[in-house]
Amino acid sequence: MGKKFSKFFGRKESTTKFTFEHLPLVCQLKIFTFLSAKEKAVAAQVCLQWNRLTKSPKLWSDVDFTEFTLCSGTGGEHHCTEQCYKAYQRRVMLYHQFLMDVKPFVRRFSFAFDIGDYRDCWLELMQSFLQASRCADLMTASLNWKQTPMKPVRPDNITWCTNDYNEVIHRHRHRQRLFVKFFDLFTASCPGVEKLVMPFDWSERSIQALCRLQNIRSLVLEKYFVYQTLDQTSLDQLIQALPRLTRLSLEVWTPSGSGLLFYSVTSASLEYLDISKCRGFYLGNVDVPKLKTLKASRHPWNGPLVTADSLRVPCIHHVLGYGATHLEHLNDHKMESDWQKSVSESLNSLLKSICSCSMHRSDWDI
Repeated sequence: MGKKFSKFFGRKESTTKFTFEHLPLVCQLKIFTFLSAKEKAVAAQVCLQWNRLTKSPKLWSDVDFTEFTLCSGTGGEHHCTEQCYKAYQRRVMLYHQFLMDVKPFVRRFSFAFDIGDYRDCWLELMQSFLQASRCADLMTASLNWKQTPMKPVRPDNITWCTNDYNEVIHRHRHRQRLFVKFFDLFTASCPGVEKLVMPFDWSERSIQALCRLQNIRSLVLEKYFVYQTLDQTSLDQLIQALPRLTRLSLEVWTPSGSGLLFYSVTSASLEYLDISKCRGFYLGNVDVPKLKTLKASRHPWNGPLVTADSLRVPCIHHVLGYGATHLEHLNDHKMESDWQKSVSESLNSLLKSICSCSMHRSDWDI
């Protein structure tokens, strides 16, 4: 049909094709942004032009070291070995070297490496990456600095002795000291972070470094130490120093028993609070006028032997009724309009499962 009209109007049909190379550079890069890191590596081998495109700093705004699998074996009988882990290390290091050459503009950053493992040198790799990359506009970060999930675990049949246990404790504390220095570098390199997920040590220096991130809106602090005492001053210092914080998830394991502490949470900006993974963390008072959702659970982490009658844990319903008047959801329960004055059957059932006060707990577990 097109040929007939061309002959009728005396025109020649165009034989030129609009190929990928005819697109403006900005459009070509936009198309490449939809590729994963592995797909971009494959595209880089197609031709010289595509190879140059994949080296654009703006193309690597999402840097995720957790995307690497331990091995490429897909067979059902394949069992990962130490050689698989060494090959995994080589792939990660090649990727790291590529990023060092590109110097990307990073907006999202994730890793899961044990920075205390001096044999693998993960700490040095992450530090050099932060120093070489342009991270001023980094928005989201997930920093799992306490373990390397891809590293094969130690076999169960190996006998442990006291010296092995002492070494584990020493490495645990040494890793924490390394994190303090690394996190200081991270906050200096990435001042605009808005969402952050990481294990947290609650040391004074780490709290001060975290308080620099004034743009933080979503914060997830996972457990690092077990039986860690968290004082109220540290919690207040952190929350009050982050004026834009709207979502906070805490995982703190602190002893409960005769030395039980009741925590106060005060924030003019918090809308979401999750303490469901905490142990020994009990709310004594809240002042969170914008809070809409609270996630809570009852996980006892008992300390010294004491009688149940000697513990006076505040009722979470009363605590929320005074300081979280705009609460809409408690776990998955939608709060009724008059929840502060009367307790429905469904709400009462929920309170019996999460509240540690004498009225709602049915046994010794607090």
